[in-house]
Amino acid sequence: MLRATIIVDEKKVEELLGVPPEKVVGLHGTARGHHRQYPGAKGIGEKAQPELIRKYGSVETALDHAAEVSTSRYRKLCSSSANKC
Repeated sequence: MLRATIIVDEKKVEELLGVPPEKVVGLHGTARGHHRQYPGAKGIGEKAQPELIRKYGSVETALDHAAEVSTSRYRKLCSSSANKC
């Protein structure tokens, strides 16, 4: 598949992905996908990841602090994923 290359600044990266440029690797690194060889955080998808990364710095840190996650659905998912690590 041929894709066009676009160049964006830091502000546009955050606008498009919901996280600052230095957190993009963490955002994509924790994405769950069948094509990946690692499980990711089950149930924590494209909407929740940026929220958790903005608040806790990384999804891994959110998993470590699962009991403190304010949204009950995300808290359950974080607790469940953290227990499997």
